[in-house]
This record gives sequence, C-alpha cells and structure tokens, in this order.
Amino acid sequence: MSELESKAVKNLLAATFEELKEKYKLRKVKKYLDKLTENILENLELFKIPAQPKNSENTQSAENLVAYQVNLILDNSHLKETPVVIETSPTFTNLFGAIEKYNDGSGVWQSDFTNIKSGSMLRANGGFLVLNAMDAIQEPGVWKTLKRVLLYGKLEIQDLSSLYQVTTSTLKPEPIEIKCKVILIGTTILITCYQTMKTISIKFSK
Repeated sequence: MSELESKAVKNLLAATFEELKEKYKLRKVKKYLDKLTENILENLELFKIPAQPKNSENTQSAENLVAYQVNLILDNSHLKETPVVIETSPTFTNLFGAIEKYNDGSGVWQSDFTNIKSGSMLRANGGFLVLNAMDAIQEPGVWKTLKRVLLYGKLEIQDLSSLYQVTTSTLKPEPIEIKCKVILIGTTILITCYQTMKTISIKFSK
C-alpha cells in the first residue's frame, strides 16, 4: 500500500511540476522541485487528513506544512518601466530587508523563511535607488553594508542584530544578485566619503 501511494503521488507531482519546469527554465527551480518531490514522498503522512467524528474540528496543524509554502518577497511583474525607488528613510531594515521574529508564547523568539522581508534595495534591482547621503551615513550599519553590496553585487538579507553579533540567527538566505545604480544626494562636504565608491552615481545639491 505504501509503494502504491508513493507511485500515485509521484505521478501527480510530476504532472503538476512539469508545467512549472517548462515555465521557469532555471536550474535552481528544477533542483528545488526535484528536492520538493523527494521530501513530499518521504512525508506523505503529513498530507493525510485523519478521520474525524461528525461535527468535530480537524486538529491537524498547518504548522506541519509551513515548509511547503512559498515566500514571495518581491513581485515586479506589474512593472512596465525600469524601477526607480526613492527611499526617504534609509534604515538598515528598509534598505536591505529583514528576517522578522515571532514569540512562540513561551518566551522564545523564532523565525522561518516565511518571515524574510525585502527592502528598497531589492525593489530597485535592475533600476535606480535614490538616497540622502547623510541619512545613509548616520544609520547604523547602512553605509558599510551599502558599499559591500555595490562592490560584490550581492545582497544578503539578514538581521541588523546579527550583523553586530548581538543575537544569532539560524537563517542565512542565499545571496541575491543586485544590479542597481544608487544615486546619493548630499552636499560637497561628503565628497571624501564617495571616493571609494566608483560604482555609484552622485548628485550634489547646492
């Protein structure tokens, strides 16, 4: 019976995922769907709804199926032009995103991949990000991280607290390739801060 169940589910998953593989012809998508198929076949019990007496509630917890959810952190499918994002509050979280935590009720703070949130840097990917230079310099962790992202072209979404080793995080999202031009607006006094950042555009106000 177990083998029969696995075969039936495998055929169903193959028919479902084949359409996705055809639509998204990326190696990482195919690898993810293959791994997802293996995981589902190994955990079929999670998807079985136990028989319930009439008028009784289903006690199956949705938490068991969290791993099979998809966290869409950015959707630019509606954009018809190059994205231009003006970030008026360039805090670390607003710029680079965050991994939010929640309290499980016992005093322990937890998180999972569904709590990964994007920032304005990712929303401006492929376009332009406009910042006030002085604001960016004054915000903790922003200036150093901004230079690193522009230098390597990689964005790693992480907690600000983890950056300063105040707390540890078990989540380390895969770096995202960034092709974004940053326009810094400021006074000529800040020019010395820009000499090491040749990859960005600078607009000086009078």
